[in-house]
Amino acid sequence: MKRSLLSLAAAGVLFVSSVAADDSAPPDDSAASRRVAAHLFIKDYQTAFQEAKWAYEANPGSRTAIEDLIVASFYTGQESYGLTLFENYRSRFGIDPEHTDFLEEVAFGVIRMGMNSCTPALRLFSALAAFHANDARGVAILQKGLKDQSALVRSASIKLAAKLRDKTLQQEMLSIIAKERLYDLKLDAIRAAGSMKIVEAKELLINIITSDREGDEAKAAAIEAYVNMDRSLRSEDLRRMAKSQRVGFRTLSAVAIEHLDLVEEIDILVDHLSDTHRDVRRYALIALGRMMDKREFPKEAVRKKLTPLLNEKDISTRINALWLMTLIDPPAAEKLFLQCLESPLVEVRVKTASAISSTGVPGMELMKKAFRKSRCPYVRLNLAVGMVQLGIEDEEALTTIKEALAGDERLAVVSDILGDAIAPSKLSFSGDVLITPEAVNQIVRLELINLLAVKGDPETQTMLRTFLTERRWGITGVASALLMTEGDDEAKESVKKLLDDPDKKVRVQAAVVLASWRDRGRALEILEEAYEGVDRDLKIKVLESIGHIGNKKQLPFLAEKLNEPYPTLRLAASLAIIQTIYH
Repeated sequence: MKRSLLSLAAAGVLFVSSVAADDSAPPDDSAASRRVAAHLFIKDYQTAFQEAKWAYEANPGSRTAIEDLIVASFYTGQESYGLTLFENYRSRFGIDPEHTDFLEEVAFGVIRMGMNSCTPALRLFSALAAFHANDARGVAILQKGLKDQSALVRSASIKLAAKLRDKTLQQEMLSIIAKERLYDLKLDAIRAAGSMKIVEAKELLINIITSDREGDEAKAAAIEAYVNMDRSLRSEDLRRMAKSQRVGFRTLSAVAIEHLDLVEEIDILVDHLSDTHRDVRRYALIALGRMMDKREFPKEAVRKKLTPLLNEKDISTRINALWLMTLIDPPAAEKLFLQCLESPLVEVRVKTASAISSTGVPGMELMKKAFRKSRCPYVRLNLAVGMVQLGIEDEEALTTIKEALAGDERLAVVSDILGDAIAPSKLSFSGDVLITPEAVNQIVRLELINLLAVKGDPETQTMLRTFLTERRWGITGVASALLMTEGDDEAKESVKKLLDDPDKKVRVQAAVVLASWRDRGRALEILEEAYEGVDRDLKIKVLESIGHIGNKKQLPFLAEKLNEPYPTLRLAASLAIIQTIYH
């Protein structure tokens, strides 16, 4: 059997080191360390541990020997033994923030143990830490997460792996698209194929797009993924798609024209407005609206095709048609748009308000009329957000936003091909959901407070303090990695003022929010001081927050927390160490 040069080299190290390890020879740290490394390389973990233990017993004062034994302990699953040794090591040698290789190995040891835990929450922490490491060890842990028995861990691993481009993870993603039975996870993998630019996924995506058995969401995700990875499309291929008997191909042609900015193919979109299938019509409407600034835009031809769609039975298509007509000729859409706001269904009212808000300058007058006419709080909230962004009716709009923030109802985001809308949360937390409804609610609320701060509203500080006092900042590390956007400077200043609040809870919550925005400064001081006096859940948030900031001076503090009695805290500390080292 052939053996690789690398394997032979490792074997050579083992042989030479074994000869050097004669009982009569004095202890040799470097030789013993090479033997341990060689056994770890060939995954002979038990022998590596035994070699490390012999070396440590022969020379217990050796820093190298205790480091090797600690690392080998984790590889053999002896976490408690390894952590006890590490505590002894830390008290004797301390932690140097500028030399982090060994501390990184210890953190990864805790993380690997977490991925082998029977508790999904611990495996979730491990997947997040692996993502932040973004090296071969991290990829191996994420790869394991992609095959995890828990849908929660698989979902997190898919979303996190989607931000990387590793070939091994790409192959796993192809397997998930082909074999995953849970619909939501399959959707995640389809989207990941686009963001990871997995060219080998094209055939799978085409099969989904053209299948009669796949759901609308899967087809939409596949279309988006396909155009994200294909930046070139020949005109003859595009026109062949546009005339295909398959709805999926015709829809794909509409999305591709907009995504690739193919101005010369706009006539295809105009023809699609008369298509027999609603999906083709809807995507064509959106594409035309987003390409209106082109000089070649055929406004009259589009207007003519639009007129019958303004009374379309399918409400989503009708709203999209009214949105496009508002961009072309606002008075022609006004009456019918306002009628949609009177729907008995809150979903329709919210979609309509969001569409009106996204018409921008052409829809300013319509926005104001709709805002004054409607009594639905969610219609008014979505319109208020659009009005504030345009600088119209600021006082009334800001008052509406503050009323929403003062309410107790949970807020959510409803996504549509036209954009996102704020709606009442109808999600339920089943225990296996990656991003909880409360996490989404808090992020939406923080974005609304951010708007107040940007506008210089005098009540921003009060609203923010109330938010931090009444609500525990419940954004998990995964949600933060996937959802959080950085606050504007005005919002940051408002939060910073609360670092001096007399209420300790407010100070800590403010520091956590600033850390989620990657803001350094006094937040670190507040977080470290608060750690010992808060409960376990908030301790996790404190550790995650310190990791977000990524200041290496905090590594000794984080290393101390590796000996916490709770595995969740040890994993949170390990994650923070990895984030800090790779910051």
